[in-house]
Amino acid sequence: EAEAKTLFEDVQKRFGDLPHPIHGTLGKFADAHIAAIEKPIGTDQPAPEITGTTLDGKVMKLSDYRGKVLLIDFWADSFGPSRDHFAESKKRLETLKAKPFAMLGVNADGDRKAALQASQKAGLTWPSWFDGGTGGPIATRWDVDQWPSVVLIDAKGVIRHLWAGWPEEKELDKAIADLLAKAEK
Repeated sequence: EAEAKTLFEDVQKRFGDLPHPIHGTLGKFADAHIAAIEKPIGTDQPAPEITGTTLDGKVMKLSDYRGKVLLIDFWADSFGPSRDHFAESKKRLETLKAKPFAMLGVNADGDRKAALQASQKAGLTWPSWFDGGTGGPIATRWDVDQWPSVVLIDAKGVIRHLWAGWPEEKELDKAIADLLAKAEK
């Protein structure tokens, strides 16, 4: 890790202003990797802020959802397994609509317009950040390298569960129910 951090710091210094197709500049690319090294994501830790643009071009912040149990789905239409849970997720949102619960997505497709069309075609009712690809700044910061991946955050903004891949529905529903019970006390 120390060697990787040194290499990313070198990229910042020598090439920081050069363009990067997803992160904007190589400096921002290096920043995301350094943050992931210095402050790795883990359970029982406060969720780091996510600020980004949704598939439909609106600015969205993770902290706007504080007070709710959050399910974050790292997905891409280009990866079939990402689509397998959409029907259950829509049912879950409908069932929990009166509860302090929200679902957010982080999309890793490379084309915003195509990702928006895929989201609309699938009838997704939750907003998704556009991350610009699997190596986007959000996925990099959250150290996501499998699609889908799922993060469950409690109402206080603390990460409670991390899954590489989509968890079993019963396991996910129980984890959500447990966090909702705590949030509603």
